[in-house]
Amino acid sequence: MRVMRVLSLSCFLLALVLCACSEAPSKNVETRILCVWDAAELEFGNAVFPVGQVTPNLAAWRAEGHVQEHARGRTPSASSAFASLLTALPLEEHGLRSVTEVGAARLRSNVMTRAQALPPGTQSLASVSRWHFGLQGLSQGIGQWLSPDQKNQWSAREVWQAVETPMDRALAGDSAVFLVLHFSDMGDGSWKDAQPSQELLATGLAAWRGKGGLIDEAFAAEDQEQSLATRLATKLLRRKDDPRKEALERCFQAAALHQLDGIL
Repeated sequence: MRVMRVLSLSCFLLALVLCACSEAPSKNVETRILCVWDAAELEFGNAVFPVGQVTPNLAAWRAEGHVQEHARGRTPSASSAFASLLTALPLEEHGLRSVTEVGAARLRSNVMTRAQALPPGTQSLASVSRWHFGLQGLSQGIGQWLSPDQKNQWSAREVWQAVETPMDRALAGDSAVFLVLHFSDMGDGSWKDAQPSQELLATGLAAWRGKGGLIDEAFAAEDQEQSLATRLATKLLRRKDDPRKEALERCFQAAALHQLDGIL
């Protein structure tokens, strides 16, 4: 399969749009995938973390196709940002602000989603982490909508597990496919003790190593009850206007993204 992938980064979420078509020209089958990582704020390819270190799977995808990073904006909630991606409209036009806001808790009645504008015969399916997205009109036009039970939330791994079999079945057919994936968390926190997390912490905080400060103390400690990430968080996260705190937060974001990248 030849794949072209387009990356779109906003302040509230990271959206990965993939467009793929079969190598067999007679089929002329197109697959479009909208993959959203909610609350992802890490810039790709910054000077601190090379793309390949944080998200090796995404780095491989980027190398195969055309990349655009152009969709940037602020929205009041994850629901509103997701609505903009599904409708290709700004908040002012689709009208969805948040699930709790009276009069602005769902898409306006005259708004269509991308799925509703798909060519006839296209198979559409979605696996999303939040139960209320369907109530907000975001499932319009999606043939198979997979989501957790009311007031529950799926982890990134549960989102993937729910869609894996129906996705494989859809991609194996001859019809065009539109797939939506929404991951609303940065994992379950297990990334804090994983080896890649330790490596990312060492990379992101390298500028303050070897100077005898709080960061060196955290790295040198042999506390069996607290992980390195926890020790660093305890020492730095309550500090204001401290570049070390900002660097640590970038490390945590990178480590969580690395965990999600491994699920794909």
